[in-house]
Amino acid sequence: MADAKERLVDLVKNRDLSSIQVMASELSLDEDEVRSFLAELATEGRLNGYITEDGKRFFRSDITVPTPGHTTPEDVPEFLKYDTLPGKFLAFVGLMIMVIAGVLLAIFSGTIYYENLGTALLLIGLVTTMAGCYHIGRRKTPQ
Repeated sequence: MADAKERLVDLVKNRDLSSIQVMASELSLDEDEVRSFLAELATEGRLNGYITEDGKRFFRSDITVPTPGHTTPEDVPEFLKYDTLPGKFLAFVGLMIMVIAGVLLAIFSGTIYYENLGTALLLIGLVTTMAGCYHIGRRKTPQ
């Protein structure tokens, strides 16, 4: 009986199980026995929590929920560690080239040499922006 209680504490604390049915199947016990063991462990203070009204789950009350937005580098999965800064910089440079081309086209409209130069710069800026966006989007998906 003591061994079953120790395994039950392990299931609740270390494996984070809450379903009494799953706990009963893991321990090869009846669900009513698991409920009585959980109630005893809660009164002894070895488990902090409560059994739901329908008797199907045991919820721990000593769980701390991590605050969102405060992740450490260890919390980020390996496939998400991807430096997008070169791609962002390349896309920004391409946008700046397109702005310069637009200004050139607006100021020197009517002069064929500057219009051709502005159009060429516009295409170069577009290709540069697309290359930057490609670099940002080529992160590998998890497998």
